[in-house]
Parts: sequence; structure tokens; C-alpha cells
Amino acid sequence: MYDFLISIKDQFNFYANIIKFFVYFCVGAILLYLARLVFTIVRTLLFKINKELIVDKIKVIISLFIFIAVAILIGWAIISILTSKLF
Repeated sequence: MYDFLISIKDQFNFYANIIKFFVYFCVGAILLYLARLVFTIVRTLLFKINKELIVDKIKVIISLFIFIAVAILIGWAIISILTSKLF
């Protein structure tokens, strides 16, 4: 009986961790998107450079993995800062 309850608790913790990492990803992704938007607007206003970029498929895949990792780290940092006791 107790093994069943412990199993349910372990499964709940697993799914809670998945949801937590998804929230971290979402928060980080939104902040990265806003930062990129601001950077693009500033760059367009200051430099007015022709935007011809050729990106290989390998660079896109690597960029995607880096984006996911950075988004999770930023989301984790923001949520940790907001939920921690400051004093």
C-alpha cells in the first residue's frame, strides 16, 4: 500500500519537474525574444545594414540547442530571484 503511494508521489515529482523546466524555458524564451527585438530595432535605426544572411543547417541546429539551454538558465535565474527570500 505504501509502495503505491510512494510511486505516485515520485511520478508527481517527475511531472512537476518537467513543468518547472517548461516554465523556466518560457520565461527565458520571452526575455531572449524581447532582448533580440530591442537589439534589432536599435541596430536597424543606427546602422541600416543590408540584411543578407546565409545560415547553414548545422548552425541552425546548434543555435536552437544554445537557445534552449540559455532560455532554461535565464528562466531558472529569474524565477529563483523572484521566489527567494531577500533577507
